[in-house]
Amino acid sequence: LSLYDEGDTGSFKPRLLLTTLLDGLVFLVALPAFELIDGAQQSGVLPVLFRLP
Repeated sequence: LSLYDEGDTGSFKPRLLLTTLLDGLVFLVALPAFELIDGAQQSGVLPVLFRLP
């Protein structure tokens, strides 16, 4: 570990940060979409095609 040099400043690549945020956005959008489908099925607007046991 004595050869490890962290450096004085940190850096990041904005493009990689954007890619990571967009990857996580899929999960944030999926939950409200599933709730919307569930609500539509409960109200009878959207038919239930099959049920899992």
